[in-house]
Amino acid sequence: QLYLRLVGMGYHVHVRDSGTKGVNGVYKAVGVRQGAVKFKMKKGERVYEICRARVKKTGSTKWYICRSDRNGIDKDIDYYNADDDGLLPPQRGWRAIYGDAPLPTVEARAAKTPRIQVVLQSRHFEERYMAQMFGRRREMMMNRFPRMQHICAKANLTACVERLRARHPAHADWYPRSWVLDTEENVDAFRAQFDPGRCYILKPDAGLQGIGISLAMEWNQVERALARNRELAGRWEAERNDPALASRRVEKAKLARANNELPDDRHLGHLVAQEYISRPALVDGTKFDLRVYVVVRSLKPLKAYVMKEGLARFCTSKYEPPRTENLEDAYMHLTNYHLNVTNETFRAPGSADGHAVLNVGDSTASKRSIQIVLAQLRVDQGKFWSQVEHLVSMALIAMLPQLRKEFQSILLDGRPER
Repeated sequence: QLYLRLVGMGYHVHVRDSGTKGVNGVYKAVGVRQGAVKFKMKKGERVYEICRARVKKTGSTKWYICRSDRNGIDKDIDYYNADDDGLLPPQRGWRAIYGDAPLPTVEARAAKTPRIQVVLQSRHFEERYMAQMFGRRREMMMNRFPRMQHICAKANLTACVERLRARHPAHADWYPRSWVLDTEENVDAFRAQFDPGRCYILKPDAGLQGIGISLAMEWNQVERALARNRELAGRWEAERNDPALASRRVEKAKLARANNELPDDRHLGHLVAQEYISRPALVDGTKFDLRVYVVVRSLKPLKAYVMKEGLARFCTSKYEPPRTENLEDAYMHLTNYHLNVTNETFRAPGSADGHAVLNVGDSTASKRSIQIVLAQLRVDQGKFWSQVEHLVSMALIAMLPQLRKEFQSILLDGRPER
């Protein structure tokens, strides 16, 4: 049926010259019925269909042009039929079921080429397949641009934004100053600009779920985080050469999950340091973040769409400005869902697994829809979404040179874009 849908959605059926004038018009594919594509046209309260069905008495297959009640209550009113067992309605052979009304001219025309979604991630063999399909089937639609996942990682995104800041400082003021701590030279550069009066947040490049994140207000705290990360990197290297060690770590992580804890011995790449926003917006005294979804439609010209709904994730402890005594209180400073769900004060949004969120009006849940939060903050939504669109634009502009480079390298085999 999936194949039939893909075939059928590429066609419209044009009916003209029929003695029953209501039948004339353009029918669009709406699905599959009894092994053939079904077409439908609506005119006010009346619905006309072209579909294939099997005659029970004779076992033969016929195509029908008929009218059905919009609510599906009345029996179909059949006007014409034709003997044919093809996937699409025939052009000839139509007969009037009642009377001798002029017969219709039926023509199935190819509609605009359908876009077929191809779900490809950014591994090497999938990139090769992506490149082959891009060259052969230009109508295909990929689910992401090449290396998008890598470009959006913390370290790479930081490098993109910092390049933008170096050339156009005013266009990067939305992004706190950040440092990628992947070399001794970069660590020294961070140390030279480190301000003991500020708080910094340290995150692993490929971090997720709040694992490996720490806060620092003194340089010795940064050094401890770097040392711990080097230790985890050494373990990870040893696990690559000893499957038994890797298996032991996996079992330990499963045990931690079973006890509603986060595994703390997973290496997720080098650290990225960023100035911590110590005066965040609060709702009911707790920190939150907003997860906004963006679809990038094209790179040249740059075109993207912002979804005006999304998720808001909340901390599960009341916020206090960072100080030495509370730097390790992750429930106060970090909004990650998988971290906060381990806190006894976590409030599930409508269901125990936390997935039913967008249609839930619970304004006290630890995960809510953005619209609920905007209502709680009583902000001007027009102004808010305008600011979001500006941030999205700046982020995409920062990433655009690398996105285009990867696109040209992988999909165009190094050839310049047209």
